[in-house]
Amino acid sequence: PNEKRSTMDNNSTTTKAIELPPIECTTTKENENSPKTIRLFQLSFQDVTVELCTLGASITKLYLPQHNNPSVKDDIVLGYQSPSTMHDTNNPCFLGVVVGRVANRIANASFNLNDTTYELEANNGNHHLHGGLHGFGTRVWNACIVKDDNECPAVRFDLVSSDGDQGYPASVNVSATYSLTPSSSGGVALKLELHASLVDGETLSTPINLANHSYFNLASHASSYGVLDHVLYMPSEYFTPTDEESIPTREVLATNGGVMDFQKGRIMSEAIAAFGMSQAGLTKEDVTRDVTERTRWKTDVAVSQSKQPYGFDHNYVMKQNPDPTKLNVAGRIDHPASKRRMTVYTNAPGVQLYTSNYLNATCPSPEEAKDGATYRQWQGLCLETQHYPDSILSHKEKEECEEFAKGGCFILRPGGEDYLHRVEYHFDTML
Repeated sequence: PNEKRSTMDNNSTTTKAIELPPIECTTTKENENSPKTIRLFQLSFQDVTVELCTLGASITKLYLPQHNNPSVKDDIVLGYQSPSTMHDTNNPCFLGVVVGRVANRIANASFNLNDTTYELEANNGNHHLHGGLHGFGTRVWNACIVKDDNECPAVRFDLVSSDGDQGYPASVNVSATYSLTPSSSGGVALKLELHASLVDGETLSTPINLANHSYFNLASHASSYGVLDHVLYMPSEYFTPTDEESIPTREVLATNGGVMDFQKGRIMSEAIAAFGMSQAGLTKEDVTRDVTERTRWKTDVAVSQSKQPYGFDHNYVMKQNPDPTKLNVAGRIDHPASKRRMTVYTNAPGVQLYTSNYLNATCPSPEEAKDGATYRQWQGLCLETQHYPDSILSHKEKEECEEFAKGGCFILRPGGEDYLHRVEYHFDTML
């Protein structure tokens, strides 16, 4: 009785899409004219169910069955207990949302395009992060149930970003379309297609770089061990190093079997400990205590010698599939205890590995999080497929850093190509 719309039958071999009852927000934020209504949608295929909402075109819940008891499911994405809470807090850690107009960081909150300098909001120290405080992840998008290329139901979210929005030039149409389908390996694939184009008649150009910012924990979003017992594999042979403020140096370095290398797969507890010693200036005793006594903090985090939370927050260069018609593997996450596996595929040139270094049980708090969960440091893994951070480059800059420029930010230009970013999350059982 609570379902407003259903597009499929009850056959578990077909995808089902329904719209759930909406959520009425009681708080009006400073950039809103009136309280917002947030719409919710659900896609189901076989034993996998994903819930989506119009706030940030976000993934709010993602249920996978347990290996030994398929009737019991675990929610594997971090999130808020209600979309209204996510709205009221402004979701400062970007849980589950599509971020933009430009994902990741823009140094000094400004960029130059076509000989014009554009000033943006500095919401990450001196820098601009994920489109600003009122970026796409905080907006209530329009939505509808549609059919994908295979005539299966999907949910499409649409947004119009006007000229001057958060300081960016040009008016842009943006869409995010989610579908749930069989995967080539016999599992289930959650697919996301992100599209952007200039509105008709627009004469200005603009950068665009959209990314989904979901935090995954294959054990359960509420797992007390975080992702330290997960195994991460990334085929990338190169990464883009950063300075102390997480701004790329515009170098492209080989991982070379070092602390940044995940080509052979690594247990996250060991990878983060190695990072702490190599990059954060800590002793073996320090990092061992940090990863083995993670729950000792109430609202604090493990920090480097410079007193900054440590862990991975780096862009990796995508290793290209020899078959140009196929997507590239961004990474694979295994959780041996549950036998769950997630493989991420994309057409984007880069992927940001983020190990939720700044989560400290307050963002969100247990009162705000799903199931009253406590989200501490290293609670989730993000694999944010993207163009490289801080890569809106001038012609001169492209010549000075040719390798880095290969992943440069996409520019929408009048009469030019549309932006199209595909990312797929394939869920399987480990053998």
